[in-house]
Amino acid sequence: MLREMTLTWQRLNPGWSYRCFNRATASLFFKDVFGVSVQEDFLSIRLPAMQADVFRVAYILTYGGLWADAATTCLSPLEHWLDPQSPLVLLRRPHMHSAQVANGFIYAHQPQHPFLEAVWSSIASALARRAGTGVWTMFGAGIFGKTLMDVNLARQVRVVEVRDITQHLSFGSSSMFMPAEQHWSTREKHEPLYL
Repeated sequence: MLREMTLTWQRLNPGWSYRCFNRATASLFFKDVFGVSVQEDFLSIRLPAMQADVFRVAYILTYGGLWADAATTCLSPLEHWLDPQSPLVLLRRPHMHSAQVANGFIYAHQPQHPFLEAVWSSIASALARRAGTGVWTMFGAGIFGKTLMDVNLARQVRVVEVRDITQHLSFGSSSMFMPAEQHWSTREKHEPLYL
């Protein structure tokens, strides 16, 4: 099922190039771009969801482009709703309030977007200190929402309501693919975030 979802993105958007990462290739990215210290910080993360949270911000900050979680399905070509000239596009799910956004879809027209720089700064600082007890709050969508509270940064972000693009995108969740006891939201309650 996951492979079919990925192939849908490629079939509907043939002009885009695609990359898929695992822990090892993400680790090499951190070493090459940020150095051994940040690579070690990344490798100290216990939960795969937190690894993805940290990696997605660093990668899109560095190169720009689009990040979509594997559980998110593309239903029509991106050009039908996504303006490729938008500096930064984030999505808000129906249950989220005005300052909240999801981090499972990030589009940055260019690298080094100021909003992502601010998010990365918070994440990198917490990671270097091995700080935090909540994945969502410090490394996931929560840090995006907190950063959106800065009015100057918020002006540079286009937030799209998921309910407005349901014919183009099906926004999924990792909970679709794993038992509840393996989900990060359960594991963070009884496991440390770091190895």
